Amino acid sequence: MVYTLFEVLYRQNAYILLKKVKFHLFKTRSTSLICLFVCALTGLFNQAYASDKKPMVMCVDHSPPHNIFTKHSAVPRGSLIDVAKIVAHRLDVPITFTAKTPFLRCLRMMRNGSADIMLGLLDKPERREYMHLYRYLDNSHKAFYALKSRNWQVNAFDDLTGLNIGVVHGFKYFPKFDRETESFSLNSAPSVLINLRRLLAGRVDLVIATKMEGDYIIRKNPHFQKYIEPVNYQYLAENPVFVGLSKRSRYADKAEELESLVATMKSRNEFVQIIDAYSDN
Repeated sequence: MVYTLFEVLYRQNAYILLKKVKFHLFKTRSTSLICLFVCALTGLFNQAYASDKKPMVMCVDHSPPHNIFTKHSAVPRGSLIDVAKIVAHRLDVPITFTAKTPFLRCLRMMRNGSADIMLGLLDKPERREYMHLYRYLDNSHKAFYALKSRNWQVNAFDDLTGLNIGVVHGFKYFPKFDRETESFSLNSAPSVLINLRRLLAGRVDLVIATKMEGDYIIRKNPHFQKYIEPVNYQYLAENPVFVGLSKRSRYADKAEELESLVATMKSRNEFVQIIDAYSDN
């Protein structure tokens, strides 16, 4: 067996501790001293054991305020990062996050098991082929954004007819929109941010996004605020969101435990509270 340096140091510390108390253990029958020794030794080996656990890998794309990458740090932050950390802590597993990874690549990683978990997913039959999906939110509201100067009158779904709409590669939005193949055209890009830039350049007529994400990006960018606004039509009906666990994950055996944990946290409204904390940031 090959040990990491971390493990070797813990085993050395345990050995040193054993040598220091060996004499006293044999010279006294003090229950408290023996208990102290056993507890200390157990703590050392428990920490060494914890270091043996492979971290759960969450695949993360840049979708603020849920997953936020900055040029100052390779470690993401955001509402779904906070959710994932809490979930991992309660499962008693370490967690790590991929570098900024395009959404379609994340799906491929979930399929082959190189990523263990994703959040912010809609339920689609093809995804259930390679993931367990657990509902944690009941709604994912969608908004459409346009240039103020175009003055588009989009008040209902049918008003999308004939328009060129910016979407993100691989994203699903809501059932009626996802099924439509003829009345409007879709123009895909890697992210909502890029789509909003394309909107400014006149390459698309509208951009669709999760309302919380679209509003956040525009609010943080004065140039977007000046030229872009949401249209009247939004999708506000039930649109459940899921945690995905890869069926090829090293933690696939925790599927039932994760399902129970997600259900409990949802019943306590924990997910909504964590995510809503970022809505006005």
